[in-house]
Formats: sequence, structure tokens, C-alpha cells
Amino acid sequence: MIGWICKFLRSERASVLPTLAITLPVVMGMTALGTDGSFYVMKKSDLQTAADAAAYAAAWEMSQGSEDNMDYMAGLEAERNGFNPADGTLNVEAVTQLDGQIAVQATIIQDAPLFFFKALFAQPFKIQVNSESLVSNDYLGNYCILALEEEASGAFKTVGTVEIQAASCGLAVNSSAEDAIELSGNIDLNFGTVTITGDYDVNGGAAEFNYSSLKSHASRVLDPYSDLEVPETTPCTASAVRAGTRITGSGTAVLNPGVYCGDLTATGNNDIILNPGIYIIDGGDFHIQGGGTITGEGVTIIMTNTGAGVWGKLTISGNRVVRISAPTEGYFAGVAFFVDRNSPEDAITHSITGTADILIDGVVYVPSTNLVFGGTSSSLSDSFVGCTKLIGQIIWLHGTPVLGTDCEGSAVREIGNRVVKLTG
Repeated sequence: MIGWICKFLRSERASVLPTLAITLPVVMGMTALGTDGSFYVMKKSDLQTAADAAAYAAAWEMSQGSEDNMDYMAGLEAERNGFNPADGTLNVEAVTQLDGQIAVQATIIQDAPLFFFKALFAQPFKIQVNSESLVSNDYLGNYCILALEEEASGAFKTVGTVEIQAASCGLAVNSSAEDAIELSGNIDLNFGTVTITGDYDVNGGAAEFNYSSLKSHASRVLDPYSDLEVPETTPCTASAVRAGTRITGSGTAVLNPGVYCGDLTATGNNDIILNPGIYIIDGGDFHIQGGGTITGEGVTIIMTNTGAGVWGKLTISGNRVVRISAPTEGYFAGVAFFVDRNSPEDAITHSITGTADILIDGVVYVPSTNLVFGGTSSSLSDSFVGCTKLIGQIIWLHGTPVLGTDCEGSAVREIGNRVVKLTG
């Protein structure tokens, strides 16, 4: 017996068992580490993809002005990319930076999918991934015309002979109709970017519709002035509304800012000078026709109704040269004309037209009703330097109106959706 044991110990094969006994725990440990480590890395990569999708989706909602949908869309996109809310938590937070950009941060925390190491540790390992998207101060589109109507045909259309040369600015139409843009007749349109939620229809062999790029069935473009409100004033009396303000004959009339109750009308061949400030037309029309000029620097004209009158029309027509520039600072910076958004939809069509130059440096903002914009270019147009933007529920163009496209550094707000970037 003793001899057999000695023989066994002298044998090289006898070293296998103790060697195996010593190395087996190490091998098993390395196997466990490799297995659990692989699952950890794979799961973290999947969750990072989900966090990136959540951050981008939330930032996109912010850029569209839909902050209330931010958490919902972030969660939806995270789930589409592999995140199970039953297994962890998703937190989304938006932080406005000093330069006005918005950083949207998404964080996912979840237990790591460990198998071997779970038996060795009382507390589970956590995976945390972070992602950030930036709603930048850059805008897509550089639009100078925005039609806000979301369903109707002809949300943007041409009437008669129309020529627009605005290659450096774009056209955005939010209607989902297949003929959201209706172009017919003798037209020559030249835009930069054209974006349509629906599509467009061109009728007539003489119609030329030129653009640098066109995207149909696109996302709607935000209204940059959706927060604009009419200032509070003392309501007009019925007698003041009936009296109104009328300018007739020839000569020069100088008007001062303030509240004008009822109609403010001008006829004849005269020159009207608007001193700088805010002009509120309450319960009546702003109706300028005839010849001569109407000029104003640092001027905002607001159409509203506090109850004693009616919802009036903004009408400029005739052979009158119009030169209006908006304020460059203050609450109404960049706003030349503003029709109260409470004005009844489709009830009134506002028009700025005529057979002379209409040169507006600022935005014409008619958010709930129709706008017709026209005019006739002349040698005066060649020297016009300004930034003209049109925002209306429905916009019709006719004639050869001038759209000033010198908007760099202008107080007029950008029209377009802010660029969203995944930053980390």
C-alpha cells in the first residue's frame, strides 16, 4: 500500500488533479468575468443608443415649441431603441444656457444584467448612461414668408401677374393639403428654400416656380411670434369709435403714436408722416388709399378690438408710396404690422397692395386671418435696404412686391425651426 502511494506521488500524471484544483476557481472566475463583462458592455451600448434617441427626441420637441410632449417622446424613442421602463429609469432635463441655446440631457439608470457576480455581491451593479442634445441658435430655412394655415388648399397662392425675386430667403407653408400652394397665371417666383407640409400645384404654361431646394410633406414651421400680445389699453367708448380719424385733401398730415378709436382712414393725394411709436387701431379700419406717401420710422401698427367697435381691416391701396420701418428694440422690435390673433378666422382679409412701391422693413404679422400683399416695383425699390417678412394664416401675393432680404442683424425674428444637434 505504501509503495503504491509512493509510486502515485512520483508519477507526473498525479500533478493534474491538484493543478486543476488550484486553477479551476481562477478559470471559472475569468469565465464569469468575461461573460458578465460582455453582457455589461453590450447592455451599456444598447442603453447609450436609447439615451441618445431620447435626448434627440426631447430636443426636437423643444425646437418645435412642444415642451409638454418632451418627456413622452423621449420615453417613446428610448423604448423603440431597446429601453424597458420596467427595468430602469429615464430622466430628461432641459437647461437653457447663457447664450439662449437649450441643452437637453437624458440619463438612463438600470441594473446591470449580471449572472455569476450577482451571487457574490449583495448590491446590484448599476449602469448609467448620459446623452445630450442641443437646441441651437441656428435656424433651418431662412424663410421670409410663412403661411400658418394647417389644412386648407391655397394657403399660399398667387393672384394675377406676380413676380417675386427672393432667392436668398425661403417660403414655408404649414398646410397639409396636396395643393397647399396654388400657383397659376403669369407668375415668376424665385425663392431659396421652400418647405410645405403638404404639396403644391402649378397651373398654366406661363408659371415659373424656381427655388434652391424644395421639401414637401415636411414638418410644420414654428410661428416665431406666437408669444406676441396686444398691449393693455383703456377701452374705446362707442362715441369715440363712431367719430374715428379721417385724413382728406392734400398737404401733409403728421400722426403721433397712441390709441385710435374706430377707423383711421386717409384719402386724397397727401403725405402722411407717422412719428415713432405704437399705433393701436381699436374697433375700426386702418384704411389708406389715394396718392402721396405714408412714411414712418420705428413704427408698429396694431389692429385690435376692445369691444366698442368691430374687428377692422388693414387696407393700404391706391398709388401711395409706403415706407414703414419697425422699431429696432423693445417688445415690438421688428414688428411693423400686427393684427390681434383674436381677430375672427377667415372673416377678414387684410391687404397691403397698390400701384406704387411698398417698402416695409419689419414683419407683417396676421396670425389668424388672411393677408394679401402686393405692390409695384420701381426705381425706388433698387435702393431699399431692409428685412421684409410676412406671416399670415393664408397669404396671397400679386403684382411685383418688394421683399427686403437684408435680414442680418435685423430685429425681425428668424422664421424657421431651430437646429437640433446630438452633442454627447
